[in-house]
Amino acid sequence: MTQKEEKEKQKRCREELGKFFYDLAKTTFAVMVLGNVVAMATAEHMGWGAFGVLAFGAYLTFCLAYIGNRVLKN
Repeated sequence: MTQKEEKEKQKRCREELGKFFYDLAKTTFAVMVLGNVVAMATAEHMGWGAFGVLAFGAYLTFCLAYIGNRVLKN
């Protein structure tokens, strides 16, 4: 394998890993944030745990998107 082929393989692996983290961020957002918002809208009374899950989901989404961005930039 030549050096050019090795660099191309590493670039492709980084791109796939970055896409993986972006997909995780999208899934986390859909499940933990949007799912919780819908549950809050339909329920009469929600405990503080629901707000905690909502905040944690937003934080985790940000972290995963940040990791994906860092992987793609390097």
